[in-house]
Amino acid sequence: MTRKKVSTTAAPQATHSRFPIVGIGASAGGLAAFEAFFSGMPRNTNPGMAFVLVQHLAPDHKSLLTEIIQRYTSMPVFRS
Repeated sequence: MTRKKVSTTAAPQATHSRFPIVGIGASAGGLAAFEAFFSGMPRNTNPGMAFVLVQHLAPDHKSLLTEIIQRYTSMPVFRS
């Protein structure tokens, strides 16, 4: 019987840092949930992650999500 040689060296560490991206989706009626989520987060703290919000709206409905969320966080808020 032959034995396999097992390496005891640790795996090399990645040189890049991780930056989590959190996706949150809601229907048109989910604005209150977005507001509750961001109002529950510390306001002047960098969470070290990005949040992507997706809201299902009718194509002809103008979204005010960017302006509304900006009221609840000090993080930059962008619309894409």
